Amino acid sequence: PPPPPPPPPPPPPESKPAEPAMLPWSPPFRTASVSGKGLGGLATRRLPEGSLVLEDSPVIAYRGDRAACAESCMQQFDALPAAVQAQVMGLHDAKESAKGKTLMGVISTNAFQRARDGCDVALSLAVSRLNHSCTPNCEASWNESTGRASIYATREVARGEELCYSYVDVRMPRGERTERLRDVYGFECGCPACVAGGDESDARRLRARSLQEQAASTEAPPQARLRMVEEILGLYDAEGLAVYRNRRDHCSLAFILSLMEDDMLGARRWAERAYSYSKLALGPRHPDTIELSQYVQPTKQQLRRRRAIAGVASLAVLVAACGAVAWRRRRLRALAGTAAWV
Repeated sequence: PPPPPPPPPPPPPESKPAEPAMLPWSPPFRTASVSGKGLGGLATRRLPEGSLVLEDSPVIAYRGDRAACAESCMQQFDALPAAVQAQVMGLHDAKESAKGKTLMGVISTNAFQRARDGCDVALSLAVSRLNHSCTPNCEASWNESTGRASIYATREVARGEELCYSYVDVRMPRGERTERLRDVYGFECGCPACVAGGDESDARRLRARSLQEQAASTEAPPQARLRMVEEILGLYDAEGLAVYRNRRDHCSLAFILSLMEDDMLGARRWAERAYSYSKLALGPRHPDTIELSQYVQPTKQQLRRRRAIAGVASLAVLVAACGAVAWRRRRLRALAGTAAWV
């Protein structure tokens, strides 16, 4: 018999549209001349609230004894390529004299302060190009796990609008802000809060600072301290201050106070607010944000367990509300054993 016919050829593979090439991410701003400020960063597109503006590694960083800071920074500077050295020395030096700029003058004027106390600085060329405002539209943070500085938009930013973050604690009254900006950075702030802000603005900011100190004290009962937190947040709103990192700390404190009052529903609401503010201030990948995420939808058993250690842990959380994050973690874990929930 004749051989069987050959099998039909397989159908041609379906053609798929080519996937677009992944382009490297670039900051959504350009450096340009800003009237009265020198160079600054202008948004190249509309930025929704919470947008990542930039993420940058420092070219010079130092953490340690202040006496050794200058020598270490100079050694790092000498190891940089000549082009990067020129960029560093092209930054503003608030202490510039007739002899010219100095490296330490540039660093003290532009370096990112990673900790509230001690000598812990990082000089980022990208961050250094963003100017100051006492009503900023951005917030800066440091991610220890990545070794990078980040800037996030704290409100919607229009295309062409200048991007600013605060060099000082904007919760200070105008006189204190003016003095610190002049002494450390060598300029007078001309933002709306400094030009048009009056006694009412100063009164609100002073009231918020006073309430923060009272809320951090264990003298008042938890309910009274919760009301203080609510008032502080309202004062921030009245002043147009995003200060999301500070809001996160206040909401974290309110979370603990709610647990101490056995208010599980309230604790969950405060945890959600703290988590939301942390995402806006630090980004979703920051270790602090990731730690807070576990309290957004905790089980009732987890909440009861955390309440059991709230009395011991509240001291650490209060310190965290004032910014001592590293101390907070070490102390809490030492006190609470395996219940490392901050």
